[in-house]
Amino acid sequence: MEKVCKEQRLFITLDKDFANLRKYPLGSHAGIVLLRPYSHSRTAVLRILEKLLSQYVLEDLYGCLVVADEYRVRIRRPSEAKR
Repeated sequence: MEKVCKEQRLFITLDKDFANLRKYPLGSHAGIVLLRPYSHSRTAVLRILEKLLSQYVLEDLYGCLVVADEYRVRIRRPSEAKR
């Protein structure tokens, strides 16, 4: 994660630990995308990624936490952390 932050890259993971907002506050990174497939098959993961990429511009997800599964995409934006 340190290297990803240093290089300002969007981080795509299946690891739920990266959704911890206390450890990885919104806006402290270039963005985290947590994929939550019901099956960890390559096909299921790619299907979620394709859906996400067809609906969102990656630059708009800068600093956000995105949680995506087969049915929905939830986005927490840095501005929401201040509310």
